[in-house]
Amino acid sequence: MYAYARAAHRVRVVAPADERIVKGTLYLAAHRAETDVPIICGAYYFAARVWGQRNPRLHFAARDDLFQPGFFAGFPPSLPRPLRRALYPVAIGRYLSYVRVHPISSAVTMKLGQALALVDPELQLEQTLSAPLREGALARARELGVMAPSRVEDLLHSDYADLLWQNVEASDLSDQAFDRAWSRRAAAAKDDLRAIIDLVREGEALLLFPEGRPSPDGDLGPLRRGLGAVIRRGKPERLRAFGLAYDPLTTGRDTVVFGVLESVDPPTGAGEPDVLPYLARAIPLTSGQVVAATLLEAIHAGATTLTPAALDAALIEARSEALAAGRPVDPLLDEKSSRRRILEDTLRAIERRGGVSVEGARSIGLVNGALSVDPLIARLATEHRSVKRELLRDGSSVGARRRV
Repeated sequence: MYAYARAAHRVRVVAPADERIVKGTLYLAAHRAETDVPIICGAYYFAARVWGQRNPRLHFAARDDLFQPGFFAGFPPSLPRPLRRALYPVAIGRYLSYVRVHPISSAVTMKLGQALALVDPELQLEQTLSAPLREGALARARELGVMAPSRVEDLLHSDYADLLWQNVEASDLSDQAFDRAWSRRAAAAKDDLRAIIDLVREGEALLLFPEGRPSPDGDLGPLRRGLGAVIRRGKPERLRAFGLAYDPLTTGRDTVVFGVLESVDPPTGAGEPDVLPYLARAIPLTSGQVVAATLLEAIHAGATTLTPAALDAALIEARSEALAAGRPVDPLLDEKSSRRRILEDTLRAIERRGGVSVEGARSIGLVNGALSVDPLIARLATEHRSVKRELLRDGSSVGARRRV
């Protein structure tokens, strides 16, 4: 995981110098991308000096579809067909227990492939799937020039792997065909939750992603139900938040900043705890977040140009606010020279995307049409705004409780 993280990204870590895995701690992380787990594991292994600490070791709660055959062919939407076909038979579920990964499932959603595996493979698709799901499969068959699937078993194929890895709810499936499947799903969800609670009660260090799935647009939340039960019944001694900030607005490998917050007391009381502000505070501040948000604010205000000095000032202000809130900051924003370099790199990356034109050393032209429709710019700006929104609520959150 460390090798993958470093080969695919430029990883920078912001963690206490004496960081260690601590028994009785429930670790929480906002879910940013499918690559969160290998990056966290690779970064934390060295940040916490795990090689010199035989016990405790960190356990992980992961979506149960990770344990299903075909996972690696299913979740990346842009895999080439030959690679998808080669990965479809791969199953790693039986090995995950060796690295302390535990399944966690939902009683109200599952992957389409999981649902289809629970029913008669001879059933007609018209008897099982909603019209939008059937049309998606038929469109894929037309795109590939293959025979249209008509039965459940026709769809359980590598050509449809990414479609099989989309979430479905009861409304997407036939009540008659899937009634027993949902009952089995609910029972599995209870068993998974009970196993996670037992781990925490035994004092094991466990990492959870309370959102349950990566953010589709950079926003934070909502949180899945169940964290309250883990805290009340598992009784962890403390909570500790991890945060990842992906910054693809660079001219080389994408940057990822990994932050570790101080521990806090677990919340008390019934109901689901409000840990979203605490999770938000763990997400490090990056140049890409600030620049994306500042550029979109400028074009929404009708501006056509900005100066590098204005963007530098925005970075300085955002850094001061983050530090005041106890939020990790990309270390390259600490010094003037490195901050200027990373800002220049960010602007070059946006210029390559057609969003700005650098008109000399003192002026940046804003390409409204390109900036306003760029999904990456929108995602980074949304992440920046959503973190600030949650930090404003931090006074009433678990993050404001006694810090250890």
